[in-house]
Amino acid sequence: MVFIGNSRVLVGWSPDVPNRPNEKVYNLACPAMTLSEIREYLHFACLVHTPKKVFIGLDITHFGKYIECASEEKEKLHILAQVADSPILQVYAFKDDFQLNRSIFALLRKKMKEKSSGDVCYKGWDKYRGMRKIPINKIKMDLINEKKKQNVQHLDLKSWECLCDIHDMLRSKEIDVTVFFNPLMKEYNDIVMSSWGREEVMCIKQKVANLFGKVYDFNIENKFTKNYGLYSDISHYNVEMGKLMKAAIFGECADKTIVNILYSNDKNGISQ
Repeated sequence: MVFIGNSRVLVGWSPDVPNRPNEKVYNLACPAMTLSEIREYLHFACLVHTPKKVFIGLDITHFGKYIECASEEKEKLHILAQVADSPILQVYAFKDDFQLNRSIFALLRKKMKEKSSGDVCYKGWDKYRGMRKIPINKIKMDLINEKKKQNVQHLDLKSWECLCDIHDMLRSKEIDVTVFFNPLMKEYNDIVMSSWGREEVMCIKQKVANLFGKVYDFNIENKFTKNYGLYSDISHYNVEMGKLMKAAIFGECADKTIVNILYSNDKNGISQ
């Protein structure tokens, strides 16, 4: 079983599954992971050990054009995933044709050392940030700084094509896949929505549901997205929120207001 997505999955999804203590799980998420990188990670993972189930965490920002800052130099890396006798998926990185930024390379180096120390990363999960709760006194300033970074966004067709490729690859290999949209702190989500527009966001979410048949949408306003104790910082939920999300997906969560489940329009009798 593999969890994959950007840093929100990296921070919030610990490698455990409700009522499945012996499940072999690895968190393959990385910071700022794009849909094209998710596609490549899964491709290489399948070459060496096809996972039975994949959980993909999405954000609406996955569907916009990624504009890299001039200071963010890119390293060419090639990711090769292999499975040892243990349930831990070992990740090795070396220079080649796969593009990742320096921060991701630094994280992968930590992942490679995790067998000797589980303090920072545990089965790919960013344990340090995942266990943290946001300092209340930082929220206001962090939100102000984040608002300055936002630009008007629209659906980028190349990103959508990448998601279609991911869908086709997993289906061809008969891999069970669960797709979900990450929750965002209410105030931070308002900033993101101002860049995209709520109507376009809902249109994109429905397109994803039409593609995969079913999507768990945690990116909604509720008591969970207003609870600061469930967040590591303004843009990342922590492990406690991750546990609630997994419980909802596996049918173990009593509070159904945490998620909105979107289905394909076909299932609802509506033409795509």
